[in-house]
Amino acid sequence: IESRFHERKVSLSVVAECTRTLADYYKATGEWYPPGVDRSTDFDKAAMLYEKAWEYYTHLIPMRHPEFLAVMLNKGAAYLHLGKFDVALPLLDKAAKLTEETLSCNHPMSAMALKWLGRHYWLLHDYKEAWILQKRAVSYLDTGEDKPCKVFGDILCDFGRTCVMRNMMEEAETVLLRSLKIRQILYGIDHDDIATSMSALSDLYSKMGMYEEAEDFAKRYVTLRFHRYPQTSLHLVHAVEKLAQIRKIQGKHFEAAELQKVKSVITKDGILFMHRPQLQAQIARLRGQLKAVGALYLMKDISWDARMQYIKTKAIRSYP
Repeated sequence: IESRFHERKVSLSVVAECTRTLADYYKATGEWYPPGVDRSTDFDKAAMLYEKAWEYYTHLIPMRHPEFLAVMLNKGAAYLHLGKFDVALPLLDKAAKLTEETLSCNHPMSAMALKWLGRHYWLLHDYKEAWILQKRAVSYLDTGEDKPCKVFGDILCDFGRTCVMRNMMEEAETVLLRSLKIRQILYGIDHDDIATSMSALSDLYSKMGMYEEAEDFAKRYVTLRFHRYPQTSLHLVHAVEKLAQIRKIQGKHFEAAELQKVKSVITKDGILFMHRPQLQAQIARLRGQLKAVGALYLMKDISWDARMQYIKTKAIRSYP
């Protein structure tokens, strides 16, 4: 598209839109990966493309235009993911002020700008300031009804996590359950955002010392990852690790150790040697077994011991 622009075959607006769309793609790709994975390459590309889109839009539309504001907000979010807080803060702060002035407070973009600004302070461990900003973002979209709105569900989830960090457990539980409800209305039971809510609720109940509830949500989190990403080992590793940690806290060290073995199998066969063709059939068999394990978590009449026995005999013994 850029080459055709230089040949005067397409307009600058087409180049700007394509550049922004590609930047959105890399930002979304980076956000898709689970915690603990290096995502800097995608966010570097996103930030570079947002810079170019910014330059194009300066010649096309005023800064207060919604599309320009979206580029400003996403550019700040990309730099935030890269840990460049000094670059991200001015962008996010300006985006928040302009969206409130231009689009009104009840516009989803105004709430999203506050959400990202709150996340900036959250990452800097300033949970009080993050809580204030996210509380304001919630008030912008909260009508008292749990309407299916993705932005509202995302903001509630972030706000709930902040409440957990401030030891506001009752408010955190209410907010996170509400976020889960909205996401279930939107997506059903099988979606990345549903898994995120399950993970957040597991962390909440674990911190409250309610380990049975924490285990229940952790198992649901594992189940979603097994079924949704049978070919994506990175997500499986994170889910299994979370459940293993809860089992260890409960003092059930044998079960935790067995899960750690499953995690090591996933890591070895699913990530480090994924490029070796001779292991593809072995990996495919492992994925099938892990998917079957995930199915067992959905069966309420199957005891934990039976599930662990399945993992031990089917997954571990096959891959010593």
